[in-house]
Amino acid sequence: MLEFKKIEDDGNVATFEYYPEGKGEPGTVVLDRSVGIVSVLSVSPNDRHERYAEHMFAEARRMMRDGSVRDGGTVFWY
Repeated sequence: MLEFKKIEDDGNVATFEYYPEGKGEPGTVVLDRSVGIVSVLSVSPNDRHERYAEHMFAEARRMMRDGSVRDGGTVFWY
C-alpha cells in the first residue's frame, strides 16, 4: 500500500510524492502531459526494491490515460 499526494501542477506537469505504507520520507514521480511521459525523479529511502515506485508509476500512467489527475489517494495491492 502506498499513499500519494500531488504537490505541484502547472497544467502540463504534475508532481507527486508517494509514501510507502503511508509514512516516512517520500519518493517523487512526475507526470508530463505535454509529452505523455511519467518519470520517477527520486525513490523513497523506505522503498528498498523500488516496488512502491513501480506502483506509483503505474498509477500515474493510469491517471494520464484516463485524463483524470487526482490530488492524492491510496494504491493497494497484495
